[in-house]
Amino acid sequence: MSLSLKKIELEDASFISNLFNDKDNVKYMSTIVRCIDHTTEEIEEEIKDSEEEFEQLFIVLDENNNKVGHAGIDDIDDHDMRGEIFFVIDKKFQGKGYGKEIVKLLLDYGFDNLKLNSLFASVAVLNKSAINVILVNGFKKIGVRREFNKIDDEFIDELFFDMIKEDYDKINK
Repeated sequence: MSLSLKKIELEDASFISNLFNDKDNVKYMSTIVRCIDHTTEEIEEEIKDSEEEFEQLFIVLDENNNKVGHAGIDDIDDHDMRGEIFFVIDKKFQGKGYGKEIVKLLLDYGFDNLKLNSLFASVAVLNKSAINVILVNGFKKIGVRREFNKIDDEFIDELFFDMIKEDYDKINK
């Protein structure tokens, strides 16, 4: 399995719109992703308005250039040298171990290319596969925001994870 990150382009808007409009696929993502419909035109505008100093947005490609998902690092803060990772995988590619590789690619990009010192991730407590992917990649659990998300009429906790450059370097030696 060999994945790569490709900088997002306007031509990717339809793919992202389809990912975001699949409510089961984004069930545990942020309110802005899971609670509204996303037209291709709106996604195109978001891509146009994207500022690379604050967010790095990618399409995840497999070795055959199939679009596997969407991922990125947002809330980038150059002063404090930190950012937050996110990823969503197209349903037809889920369950193949891609999440682990996507997070590894984001870590490499954040620490090696962007020279960040800290990367953050938040995961809904019911999203067991994402929690596993985050932990397997060396993130540390740093907190819980209780009853943070309302999903299927139930309030559920959000877990917070981070990794600092020192931890990343230890794992990658």
